[in-house]
Amino acid sequence: MSDQQASEAPWYESPLGIVLSLFCCWPLGLVLLWSNRSTSLGWKIAGTVVFGGLALVTGINQVIQSGKPASPVAEAPRQLGEVTESCYELSRIFGASSPLSNIDKAAAWKDYSGKRFEWDLRITKVQPNSTGGFDVYAKCAPTSVSPNHDLQLSYQGDAQGFVHVLEKDKVYKLKGALKPASFFLGLEAEGIPEASAPQNP
Repeated sequence: MSDQQASEAPWYESPLGIVLSLFCCWPLGLVLLWSNRSTSLGWKIAGTVVFGGLALVTGINQVIQSGKPASPVAEAPRQLGEVTESCYELSRIFGASSPLSNIDKAAAWKDYSGKRFEWDLRITKVQPNSTGGFDVYAKCAPTSVSPNHDLQLSYQGDAQGFVHVLEKDKVYKLKGALKPASFFLGLEAEGIPEASAPQNP
């Protein structure tokens, strides 16, 4: 091929065009490499091995990265301090009798999710849950807005000893951290297995 013919060759037949295609879009680059009649078989095999290997390593690395757990920073719960409102006040804002729509509740809840509390709560029910832990249902004390319960606390399975001490209709000062709630069923929280002695009903 003369110099004039080489200069008139389309970009996808030039060595520079093929190399750039291998770097920018290696599948296209491989097609151009193998369809170019002026490239020797040795160069075609070498290009396929090198760029195919790079693509394989990149793909494996992406799979490994996607399987890794999120960083501790991403997994850390939101630390927003303590709830200043009482159980009764929050139940009136977010409970079933609230005048707010579920959309308004969800928007307002962002200021509370993750916050810790310590409230006087009257136990209404204690039961195991499907995750191997326990759910404790309670009303705000001394005043409640719900006939059933205002708050559902979830405890891990290792809190069994703590949960079994809780007696129905007794009032305890319970600790927890608020979590996203359905609002239809009341407030929800991750229970912290610490409590004061029961108070008189």
